Amino acid sequence: MLSINEYINNPCRVLSIPYWKSKIITTPNNIKILHDNEFDSSFLQEYDDVQFFRLYHPLQNINRINLTDIRIKTAMSSDIPIIADVINKSYTDLSVTNEQILGYTKTNVYRDDLWILAIENETNTILGCGIADYDRDVK
Repeated sequence: MLSINEYINNPCRVLSIPYWKSKIITTPNNIKILHDNEFDSSFLQEYDDVQFFRLYHPLQNINRINLTDIRIKTAMSSDIPIIADVINKSYTDLSVTNEQILGYTKTNVYRDDLWILAIENETNTILGCGIADYDRDVK
C-alpha cells in the first residue's frame, strides 16, 4: 500500500486514481488501472482501453478573478438535477442520473463547498458546474 506522503509528493503520477479510492476498491481481475505513462499497446490484448482524466491543483497561488458577468454559486441539493443535466450535455459517451449525483453527496469525500455552479448574471443561465472530492486524510 502506498503511503500518504508518497501520494502527496506526486499524486497524479503515483496513482491514476485518487488515494481515498485506492483504499476502498478491489480491482477486478479483468481491469488494470494504470497511468498513461505506463500504457503499452500489448495490454489491449487482455484489456479494453477506457481513458479517464483527473485534475489536480496544489491549492497554492490562487489568483482572484473579477467576473462581472458571471457569478459562482455553491450548489445545493436542489441543484442536483441541474448538475446532472450539465454533465449529460457535456459528455457524449456517458450519462448520469439524479440518483447517481445524489449518491456522490453521501461519500466520505463529499464537501458541499466544492460543488459549484457558474451562472450568467443577466440571463441567469447555468454556464457550467464543478464537483470535486476532498480527501480528509490527504487534505
